[in-house]
Amino acid sequence: MITGTLTARKANDSPSGYRVVFDDGTGPLEVGSVSERISHTKQNQIYWRWGVDTMPLMDHGGHVPPGNA
Repeated sequence: MITGTLTARKANDSPSGYRVVFDDGTGPLEVGSVSERISHTKQNQIYWRWGVDTMPLMDHGGHVPPGNA
C-alpha cells in the first residue's frame, strides 16, 4: 500500500485551476489537475473537470491505467 498526502497548488486564476500534488515523503509529485470549465451551450454552464497525469505515475513504477475514459 502506498501512503502519502494529497494537496493542491493553485495553477491559474481565470479559469480557476489547481494541480494535485502527491507526497509520500520522498518529495512532491504533481499527479493531476482540477480545473473550472464552461460548456459552450446556450446556458454556458460552469463545471469542474479533473485529469490524471499518467506519465509521472509510470516514472515511479506505475502502469498505464486500464479501461476507457
